[in-house]
Amino acid sequence: MYLPQATRDQTGFSSAVATVVKSKALGPVHLIHTKAPTAGNDPFAGYTDPGDALVWAFITDGAIVCKRACNDIENHAGNMNMNHMPRLSGFQMTPDFRALSIRMDRQAIGLSSSDIDSIARTVFPLSEGLPLMIGSLASQAMKMSADLGPASGAALAHSILELTTAFVDDFLGRHSAPDTIRSNLVTEARQHVELYSRSPTLTAASVAAALQVSGRTLQKAFEQEETTLSRAILESRLTHARALMERDRAIELPLGVIAVRSGFVSASTFSRAFRSRYGLTPRDWRIRFRLSIAD
Repeated sequence: MYLPQATRDQTGFSSAVATVVKSKALGPVHLIHTKAPTAGNDPFAGYTDPGDALVWAFITDGAIVCKRACNDIENHAGNMNMNHMPRLSGFQMTPDFRALSIRMDRQAIGLSSSDIDSIARTVFPLSEGLPLMIGSLASQAMKMSADLGPASGAALAHSILELTTAFVDDFLGRHSAPDTIRSNLVTEARQHVELYSRSPTLTAASVAAALQVSGRTLQKAFEQEETTLSRAILESRLTHARALMERDRAIELPLGVIAVRSGFVSASTFSRAFRSRYGLTPRDWRIRFRLSIAD
C-alpha cells in the first residue's frame, strides 16, 4: 500500500512530503536519512527540496515509486537508484519507507542529460560492488556522533564523489571498449527483467522501450550471450514460480495463482513452459520436490 502521491510544483517538493531523521553536510555532499511522513511526525521536520541536485537513494525499508515523464521506477529495500529531482513529477512511498540519500551537484561527476536518463531508469542492488561500498561509507558517516573537522569532512566527501564517479564511468562505459558498453546494456536489461518479470506485460519490446533503445540494438547486445532477452524473461518467471512452489509447503497454492504471480498469462501457458524447461508438469515437479524433502 502506498501513501498519497507527493507532487512537485514550480517551487519543488513541499517540506511535508518526507520526514528528515538525520542529516550531515560534507561540503559538496549532503547526507540525509529520510522516512515516510506520518500523522505523529512534524511535517516540517527539516526536509528541503533538493533543487537541481542529483539524489542517490539507498532504500533501507519499504518502497518508493518515482514518477517521471518517460516512465515510473519502483524501488524496494535493498536497492539504490538515482534521480535528478527537477525531472520528477512526483513520488509515492509506502508507510514504512526509509532511505539514506546522498545529494550532490551533477557537475561534480560530469553527467550529461542523456547520462542522467540512462542511470535514472535503472535500479541497482546493494548486494555487492561500488553501490554497496558507497552506501556503507555514507552510512558510517551518518553514524558518527561528533562532527567531522573541515579536512576530514572534505576528504570523506571527496571519497564519495570519487567512488560515485567511478561507478558512473563503469556503468556508462565511459573510456571503455564497445564490448563493455554492450555488456552494460545487457546488465541493465537483465536488472529490469528481474524487477518486472512478474508482470505479464513485460516483453522484449517493453524492456527496449524502458531502456530507451531500439529492439534491434537490444537484440544485438544479446547476440554474444548464451540466451536471448525473451528467454531471460521466461527463465526469470520460471525461477520465481519454482521459488513459490518450494515455499508453499503448508498451504498448497493453486497452480493458476502461481502462474499469475510469476508473470504468466494463464496456467496452461505456465504449464507448457515449465514442462518444456524441466521435463515435468508443475504438478509432477511439486510432488517430486516434496518427496525429496520428506526423505
